[in-house]
Amino acid sequence: MTRLMTRRLVGACRQRLSLSSLAAGRCTRTMTALSCQNRRPPFSRENFLMRTPQLSMSFSAQASHNAEAFDEKTYHTVADETMDNLLEQFEVLLDDNYQADASFDVVYNSGVLTLVLGDAGTYVINKQPPNKQIWVSSPKSGPKRFDFSIAKHHWICGRTDEILEDMLSQELSDILRLDVQITLPDPDI
Repeated sequence: MTRLMTRRLVGACRQRLSLSSLAAGRCTRTMTALSCQNRRPPFSRENFLMRTPQLSMSFSAQASHNAEAFDEKTYHTVADETMDNLLEQFEVLLDDNYQADASFDVVYNSGVLTLVLGDAGTYVINKQPPNKQIWVSSPKSGPKRFDFSIAKHHWICGRTDEILEDMLSQELSDILRLDVQITLPDPDI
């Protein structure tokens, strides 16, 4: 298509847009559709939650776990203890069952725990200090965020109410076709 043809086509489209918009009384300017008065209202949390009721439930469920918030020092103590315990249990699991397989590995570096399970995928578990959460990226169930419940002494997913060690035990048992039991001791808080 030549430049002249393109200009004519664009001009014809603008003319139709501006004429139809003016006839309907929707536009304040004639050259762009962006200036139309019938646009959606600006983004706000309330508008977003009204359009997606299932997300509003997840925000309220997550807020109930965050209501028991603790200070940053306690968060780091509990989260570090959790990450160390998970690392230890993953190392034992791999050493006992997959020592000869180089495609299985566990690495803990800078607050990020990576569990590589060969063709089955990779778990990435990391601390999120600004939110006082532990985030898990699972090859089986996707991303999840866990808040620590002081009352229950567990990391609990605000979206699904799953307990971190139960979720990991179930998923790893399914993936590895073994009876995997992940247990985390009660933190001293």
